[in-house]
Amino acid sequence: MSLKYEKWRDLIIDPFSIKFKTIKIKKIINYLPAGNDVVECIGQRNEIPTRFFIKIERSKTADFKSEINNLNILFKNP
Repeated sequence: MSLKYEKWRDLIIDPFSIKFKTIKIKKIINYLPAGNDVVECIGQRNEIPTRFFIKIERSKTADFKSEINNLNILFKNP
């Protein structure tokens, strides 16, 4: 499987170093271009194989609070 998006900058934290309770990362398969560090992974959640995204806040203009507000606007206005 080839990456759709190559790693274009160093991440502020190694996703493999994060202590998740139910998630185990097997492999990062994409480095999505974004203001924050966003990676698409293959791994396990509660021992079930899955694909998932990890987002690490890096940008003050795309912080989690702003993105939650934007998602709420989208959900209210389909």
